[in-house]
Amino acid sequence: MRSLAAVGFIGAVAVLGVGLARRPTIADGEVMAADLLAQLRPHGVTAMACDPRIPIDRRGAVFRCSATLEGGEIQRIEYTMDRTGQLTSRLAPATGGQRRQIPAPADPWAN
Repeated sequence: MRSLAAVGFIGAVAVLGVGLARRPTIADGEVMAADLLAQLRPHGVTAMACDPRIPIDRRGAVFRCSATLEGGEIQRIEYTMDRTGQLTSRLAPATGGQRRQIPAPADPWAN
């Protein structure tokens, strides 16, 4: 009877583990914004705001941020994170201010 209970317990834990592994991790947008701001500050970014909740699943994540540049203009950026955590960005036209855009680096982690 004990071995049957042990097999049942192991099966229940396995089902729970698979269920939890399939759920996305939710990253805090303020944390991502702070990390990205530290990287982009040398390029003239003074403030950064990202989506409040960023779901990260097995394939990665897609989220949007707004960067405030030195001249007051707002730069909208869509980031794509792959499975390894590598970010790529796609810029939208800046709005307001002097219309200066953040240069798009080939490797955003190389700053």
